[in-house]
Amino acid sequence: MNRLLQLFSKTKETSKTAKPEPEAPAAALEAYNGLRVEVTSMTEILLFVATLLAVEGDTGKLHPVTQARVNPKEEGVPVKIRGFSTGENKAVYLEGRIFPEDAGDWKAEGLSLVKTANDRAFFRHETQMEAHLAPIGKIGAQEEACKLLNISVGGACVRATGRYDVGDKFLLKVGLQEGKGETVFFSEVRRAIEKDGGMFEYGCRFTQLSELEQEQITQAIFDLQRIRRNNV
Repeated sequence: MNRLLQLFSKTKETSKTAKPEPEAPAAALEAYNGLRVEVTSMTEILLFVATLLAVEGDTGKLHPVTQARVNPKEEGVPVKIRGFSTGENKAVYLEGRIFPEDAGDWKAEGLSLVKTANDRAFFRHETQMEAHLAPIGKIGAQEEACKLLNISVGGACVRATGRYDVGDKFLLKVGLQEGKGETVFFSEVRRAIEKDGGMFEYGCRFTQLSELEQEQITQAIFDLQRIRRNNV
């Protein structure tokens, strides 16, 4: 009996002092090599859009596809980096510091994966711009005025009185840049929310978007951010 008690006592003691299983290692950042990303300041100011390249360990290179609006610092510029991983089908959030290199590229150091989430893939800028939407494929449907609430490289949110369902398509017409006329985006409703006063808000995804149109959106966001900062 004493031997059984000693054995039981040792088993309890061992269970108390047993080390926990080590946590699973974080996903290797190399998996995000070639990712199209948006680089923002730590306060969510869009700096540039880039391709993340040459990822090794916690370093990589950012090759801008839009003009970079960054003031270099000797100690590096802390940034947030956001993209969409088609492999994981999730938005990817990274942080690190960037340093200018030759040919307009930026070296990224101290990269860390903050999180992956079922989230929007692109940075969105809040607006209150007048716009118009023209339904596609609806017999008798008329173009109507709407309010552009926010916009990103991937889509927009609009407020309108017309009733649309998820999957409906329309042309979104908006003058993003002063003096340059309207830009027209093929859009698809991905989310519909009914509001008070007979209004609806629609989360829309841009389809058939060319690289030139992506650059126009990014440039427009730069301009809108600059105007907002100047008005503060």
